[in-house]
Amino acid sequence: LQRSTNGGNSFNNALGNINETGGWVTPWLQDPVAANTIYAGFINVWKSTNGGVSWTKISNFSNNANLNVVTISPADNTKIWAAKSGGLYVTSNGGSTWSTITNLPSGTITGIACSDTDPNKAWVTFSGFSNVNKVFYTTDLGATWTNISASLPNVPVNCITYQNNSNDGIYIGTDLGVFFKDASLSVWEPFFNGLPNVIVTQLQIYYPTGKIRASTYGRGLWESDLY
Repeated sequence: LQRSTNGGNSFNNALGNINETGGWVTPWLQDPVAANTIYAGFINVWKSTNGGVSWTKISNFSNNANLNVVTISPADNTKIWAAKSGGLYVTSNGGSTWSTITNLPSGTITGIACSDTDPNKAWVTFSGFSNVNKVFYTTDLGATWTNISASLPNVPVNCITYQNNSNDGIYIGTDLGVFFKDASLSVWEPFFNGLPNVIVTQLQIYYPTGKIRASTYGRGLWESDLY
């Protein structure tokens, strides 16, 4: 992790007192409510309120794998999700205590998306080729899950993003392109007109112009109007 305080002209180490290893792509994110707070996922979840000068470890996972996903609910920033190989975890009190989610299929979780209005709603995506085990969602903070993978091709799902102020509209990036679904649709809609059939690695929505942007493996960045 690196930090710049001069618009990117130079960068300095922002690891502070973190003493754990991180993944090849170490997840970090800004708190959706408290702008000066950031989080990073190493073996555990770490929190900084001073731009990475110092950090506080807010989890104590027994699984020593590196975290690959950390997501905070924009509806309640005390609800945080974290995923690593062999484990999905959630806290409802800002990291004081964590619960291990055990009622999902085994596999690598690649993304977690949260509703912007309901803090108990979340969606998770899976990589791999386990047919019909691609996307699951919960309305009760992980106590129960619904499989909404039907109609998706059997390819890895690599990322997910939630469209704020929508009818639970979600976009997923797969090895074939982007798909969309909301609460009114019974099946996933292909959403890659004009996009090469390429691995989509990340999705983000830019709300001022109503665009969704996709990074790809080998074919650069693409954008589209929202669904």
